[in-house]
Amino acid sequence: MKTLIFRYWDRTRSSLWFIPTLMAIVAVLLAFFSVALDRTVTNWLWHAWDWTFTGGAEGASAVLGVI
Repeated sequence: MKTLIFRYWDRTRSSLWFIPTLMAIVAVLLAFFSVALDRTVTNWLWHAWDWTFTGGAEGASAVLGVI
């Protein structure tokens, strides 16, 4: 049984699609994590310091024009 599992793992690991599939899965997990972190930090800044930008698209354009 152990040999069968090792043989299957070796065949999977040496295939052409293993690394790209693994990278895609990690990218999706990282995207979900970063969105959750962004929401948490934004809510914390909103409640703690009232320090988030809520100006919308026109306000962002004005800020970039000033910069």
